[in-house]
Amino acid sequence: MVPIALILLAIVILFSVAVVVSNPVAVDLSIFGAQIPVTTPAVFFTGAGTMVVLIVALFLLRTGVRRSMARRKEVRTFRREAKAQGAVTSSTTTARTEAESDTSESVGRDQTGTTAAERQGWLTEIDKITGDD
Repeated sequence: MVPIALILLAIVILFSVAVVVSNPVAVDLSIFGAQIPVTTPAVFFTGAGTMVVLIVALFLLRTGVRRSMARRKEVRTFRREAKAQGAVTSSTTTARTEAESDTSESVGRDQTGTTAAERQGWLTEIDKITGDD
């Protein structure tokens, strides 16, 4: 991939230099009725700059969409875990004795060390921030 990218970059640079050197002619552009005198290289580099901005914007859009999808998936997972942990905790709490609950601090915690109540608090906070119900 890298050699192909370097070859394409060299071609673009050569093409850009050729446009600048071989086209010193000034032309008039009409933008919203106003006549603006510009050179051909200026038009070329304006188009190239516009393309770079477009590519950056599309990259940022793609990144944002992926992050929001991952965030929604994570919230759904938290909700499922909180619901499942709440059901498991409520059924096991009635069968557990006080001695067992005093000796183990990690009872009711999942693999990450969080309790169902903590995860539910996070979900409530996420709902407040995102405006979801």
